[in-house]
Amino acid sequence: MSLKILMEDFSTSLSRFSQILSPRCMYIAALSSLLYAAFADKGILPSHGRLLKSQLLAYLPSPVKAAVTHGPLHELASNIVSTVDRITSDRTTVELVEGRADLDYILKMLSRELGSVRYIVLYDCRSIP
Repeated sequence: MSLKILMEDFSTSLSRFSQILSPRCMYIAALSSLLYAAFADKGILPSHGRLLKSQLLAYLPSPVKAAVTHGPLHELASNIVSTVDRITSDRTTVELVEGRADLDYILKMLSRELGSVRYIVLYDCRSIP
């Protein structure tokens, strides 16, 4: 499944909680889900999970916590983390440390240099893609 579809599915799944979550808590749920999945994927959940639970998950209602840690959000977040990890670990990945925040410019530059572009993942210090 493509990263775009995974992100759309994640957004759709998260939006199901829009009636019970404020925009701030929606962001916390998204961030918590991706962090929880990444910690689990890297095997560091036992050492970092307590901090995540006390600092972020504490703001969320029980049904959202369940979705973040074991439910549909967790499954989608795990797939997103794996896909982003695979894309950024690929030897053909190009990282732009500095550059213009103009997507059109980046597409043109990468297309000129590489010929074709399969993915563009924009992140700032590996924040939420």
